Amino acid sequence: MDNGQLVFSRASDERHVRSLHGLTRSEVANMIIGVTQGYSKVLEINGVGFRAQLNGRMLVMNIGFSHPVNFELPKGIEAGIEKQTILTI
Repeated sequence: MDNGQLVFSRASDERHVRSLHGLTRSEVANMIIGVTQGYSKVLEINGVGFRAQLNGRMLVMNIGFSHPVNFELPKGIEAGIEKQTILTI
């Protein structure tokens, strides 16, 4: 911690050490974003006849198979559908 910021430094400029330095920085940055803003994913469905709907906690998708694909949302995951876009939080 340096002046209210997390600072990562590396012991040398070797290729392996540089890659681990970048990995550590990005992992910690992702953790901070996850805690402060939360994670979300967006899935856009494109195709003739492709659609999705929510039945309670079950996501039902018609995405080109001969049968609908049913996916139960895990606990703690919320989803919403807007036109052809699935939003998960």
